[in-house]
Amino acid sequence: MDEVQGISELSRLAVRGTTHRVREVHSGIAGRVFDVVGPVGRPVRLWHDAVAGLGYAGVGVALGLGARAVGRVAAGRASGRGLDEERRGRVALGVLNGAHGDLVHAAAPGLDVGMTVRVGGRVVPPEAEALRTAFPEATGRIAVFLHGLTETEDSWAYGAEKHFGRAGVTYGSLLQADLGLTPVYVRYNTGRHISDNGRALAALLAALVEAWPQQVQDLVVLGHSLGGLVARSALHQARDGDAGAQPWTALVRDTVTLGSPHLGAPLERGVHRLAAQLARLPETRPLARVLALRSAGIKDLGRGTVVEDDWTGTDPDAPAPSSRTLVPLQDGARPLRRPRDPQPEHVGPAGRPVRRPDGVPPQRPGRHRGRRAAGLPRRPRPAARWAAPRRPPGPPAGVRGDPALAHRPAGGAASPGARDAGGGLTGEPVPAASPSGSAAVVLHSTAVVLHDRGSSVAGKQQNLLQRLIAWRVSAAMEPQPPNETLLKLQQPLWDLLDRWYFRLEIDGWENVPDRTSLVVGVHSGGALTMDAWTLVNAWHTHFEGRRTLHGTAHDVLMAAPGLGDYFRAVGVIAANRRSVGAALEQGDDVVVWPGGEVDAMRSWRKRDVATLGGRTGFVKQAIRSGVPIVPVATVGGHDTVFVLSEGTWLADALDRFTGLKTTLRGANLPIIAGFPFPLAVEILPAHVPLPAKIRTALLEPIEVDDDPERADDLAYVQKIYDQVEAAIQAGMDRLAAKRSLPVLG
Repeated sequence: MDEVQGISELSRLAVRGTTHRVREVHSGIAGRVFDVVGPVGRPVRLWHDAVAGLGYAGVGVALGLGARAVGRVAAGRASGRGLDEERRGRVALGVLNGAHGDLVHAAAPGLDVGMTVRVGGRVVPPEAEALRTAFPEATGRIAVFLHGLTETEDSWAYGAEKHFGRAGVTYGSLLQADLGLTPVYVRYNTGRHISDNGRALAALLAALVEAWPQQVQDLVVLGHSLGGLVARSALHQARDGDAGAQPWTALVRDTVTLGSPHLGAPLERGVHRLAAQLARLPETRPLARVLALRSAGIKDLGRGTVVEDDWTGTDPDAPAPSSRTLVPLQDGARPLRRPRDPQPEHVGPAGRPVRRPDGVPPQRPGRHRGRRAAGLPRRPRPAARWAAPRRPPGPPAGVRGDPALAHRPAGGAASPGARDAGGGLTGEPVPAASPSGSAAVVLHSTAVVLHDRGSSVAGKQQNLLQRLIAWRVSAAMEPQPPNETLLKLQQPLWDLLDRWYFRLEIDGWENVPDRTSLVVGVHSGGALTMDAWTLVNAWHTHFEGRRTLHGTAHDVLMAAPGLGDYFRAVGVIAANRRSVGAALEQGDDVVVWPGGEVDAMRSWRKRDVATLGGRTGFVKQAIRSGVPIVPVATVGGHDTVFVLSEGTWLADALDRFTGLKTTLRGANLPIIAGFPFPLAVEILPAHVPLPAKIRTALLEPIEVDDDPERADDLAYVQKIYDQVEAAIQAGMDRLAAKRSLPVLG
């Protein structure tokens, strides 16, 4: 119930904020025009401002009341199961907390994941009895895992089934088998300030050590990305190395940070600068305010801020960066480096490079001033930099530090000889210079291969963006049932949109076969194809959840942070043969839109043209899977946004310099006119759909030969393709004849 109320409150705030931003854009553009007109237009301006103000206020109130009403309906229909009881729900909560965690903490505490120990997704309080039950095989050696931004503890097991053949393999389970460490996974609200999370982590570790079933001998803290900064903040606030330090800090033998931006994240700094530039003009100032909505945790990443004094009383969105307290790594920190570098830099106190044994001074000391002050070693020269091999066979020979955590795909097993008598993760004695007997290992973002996902497409080397897209899409390869809790929560909203906003008309349910089917149609509306979403929702409503219909989406959308996670949570799969074939094999229905981006982003003048793009793969898939094809005709979706140009010329021009068409697997960069931007180039969604009337019809099924060899019969495949395309076009012509005006229907 708390989660439902939290979602309702966040929806109300989002609707209100959207109304404000649209009003500000409107006011900025109108104000520019009235300024040009001068005093002559002042009476008109006063009247315009009054009418617009009343209009936007009325819309804001109405939408706010609607959001609350939807929340009440959802609360009444809630099953009582928490979102975090299913993996997809945990992913959604992780993304929400990471993107807007400070707002969630203040306005919707029921959705705040807090700072908690988790086992199987459930909270384990740091109490003796609860810990004894949750960790029946607890040892005196603990490894605490801190995930990164927008993640959950499930991220430590990502890809385990693919690489190890079973889903239960994690970094923690491997360390437990190799080194006797008991893994403890912590989930926290990654959107809160790093210092707030650091303080909460320090308190949690103190309570954990106090209530642990066994006498704690040593403690290892491992943090990925943001988690590494939270670990540093916790140790700093616990006064590590001081006389008054909290007792648990003396037990920390190793700290490992994986890809943590200790000096700040360049991407966040870029967003910060962009927001500052957008804030300079009244027309774009609302966009700057939208960017400013990113969470405090994300903003802290910009400069690696881990101390509360650095943000208290300051404006995090100010153009000039605020000062930052330089916090050294944990006492006794040492870098992980390749000993094969003929003359590695020696690191002195506070990470300062000192003269090497051969008397050669450090090179270009000025370049590394920030790293030395932050307590970090010099950034290695390119020849000595930690570079992850494409397909690593295992840990490289002679790596100093922990071979178990160096170059190992998917948290591969450590060498049995890595454990030493003194504890910790290293295979060599803890440095005597460390007062607390601890060591810290810093691994840069290129130092650890988390998963080997392949490195080529069509025999060519992938660029960084292609690898990122492939990594995100790989999570949607295997069809999973939709998150029922999420579906129930969003159902009232979708019903409201279908009935009142898009005024959906859909018929032809009698044409749907009683057996598994491949649904084929066209979809429209740029990056937000509302005719596709309304079809999937209508299917779920009509069959009352008895038949699952998996939607399919382009790789770019599946890879988009937030949007791709939501797609997976509601059962959308990647639009490829492997995913679709697996879904049909397990008896689920699948809907595909063969035209892809060519179809969705076609010119508005072609809005009533069935565009399948000449892609016959759906016919071959139906033959191989032995399922009938159900054509779907729909009109109205392309009135939710106006595609002025398909932008093939723009895509071609950019492709010459960037290879963008290959990377994004698309031939279009459409230029659209919509709301709130009157003109925009759309790759990811850049518009709010207009309330256009959508009409959809499920047509008579088309049976195909179930002999798999017919999939290689090009003439037969083309015959079925032409039959499907003709049926869809005829259906669209009938539906378009009912339309009197665009948008209005």
